[in-house]
Amino acid sequence: DELPQLVNVLRGDMNVVGPRPEQPAIFVCLREQIEGYQRRQRVRPGITGWAQIHQGHDMSVDDVRRKLAYDIEYIRSQSALEDLKIILRTLPVMLLGRGGR
Repeated sequence: DELPQLVNVLRGDMNVVGPRPEQPAIFVCLREQIEGYQRRQRVRPGITGWAQIHQGHDMSVDDVRRKLAYDIEYIRSQSALEDLKIILRTLPVMLLGRGGR
């Protein structure tokens, strides 16, 4: 599932860690509904991120608001060490098939 995104990482279009990319039409809709949603665009999107290890799939606009808070927290504290922590916390989710949280 993430294999095509690894190609995007190698091309420099994405990072391993960062806010998950959103489809353009959905991004426009969420940008209109959630104040500050476009702040996620300040960094390259990632295969995994702080929001993904803390929260499962979006089921509502409130879920997206919570994910935005995690994304903004990541952007503010972004560092190689934070990225490593996120990658290490993502591995069990990927290998064991457990969702976020």
